[in-house]
Amino acid sequence: MDEQKVKKLRELSKFELLGIIFRKDAVEAELRKKISELYRKIEELQSKISSDDE
Repeated sequence: MDEQKVKKLRELSKFELLGIIFRKDAVEAELRKKISELYRKIEELQSKISSDDE
């Protein structure tokens, strides 16, 4: 990791670090939700395509 980033992280308080972690977790959860929605849409389109082929 870059020395400046390490220095910046060391200057943060515990509460600031917790805030960063919680934001990261929230972003990850939102991305997982969006990815699962995309997979569901892909499955719907695939089933529609296969039913159209028949």
